[in-house]
Amino acid sequence: DTGTWELQFGGHHLAVANTYTDGKLAGATPSFRGIEPNDAFDLNGRTNQPMKVKEAAFKALLTGLSAAQLTKAKLSDTFTDLVLTPGKDWAFPTAKDGLQVSELSAAQQKLVLAAIASYVDDLADDDAKTIMTTYSGELADTYVAYAGTTALTEQDDYVRIDGPSVWIEFSMQHGIVLAGNHPHSVWRDRNTDYGGTKS
Repeated sequence: DTGTWELQFGGHHLAVANTYTDGKLAGATPSFRGIEPNDAFDLNGRTNQPMKVKEAAFKALLTGLSAAQLTKAKLSDTFTDLVLTPGKDWAFPTAKDGLQVSELSAAQQKLVLAAIASYVDDLADDDAKTIMTTYSGELADTYVAYAGTTALTEQDDYVRIDGPSVWIEFSMQHGIVLAGNHPHSVWRDRNTDYGGTKS
């Protein structure tokens, strides 16, 4: 209930780092999500597809952009992996690339928020609401960018949301153990990674 501490759980396709100060969530990032294989699978009598909601939100966001907007959002580089991989803490790029959300319609802005919420909503409701309030307030100064195709099924397909606080990347990787492509993704926060401790 007092002081600052962190709950950290790490695995190849799941990593969580929740930092608490005096009993309250001070930061819910870095938070990594991935899965291989990426297809649905059955376990204990139910069908599972862990990245389905996140992938669908990003696809809806990209397909909701006009041709001119897609041209502006397209990155010139090829991204074979995430930019802010493990070990690259606090290495956020200083330049903003892509399409500024303030240029989008209200309906398109809702698609950006839905993509962000697909990560934030993994948290408890009250914590998620607080964080989404911050991200919503910063939405006009947030940027959307992508590389590869908008299908997000091909190797090196990549999408990024970069705001004053929020940073989310989604990268489609070639299969390592199994055939077919699979996603890696990370949610970070420019201000509250590791509770903002920078240590």
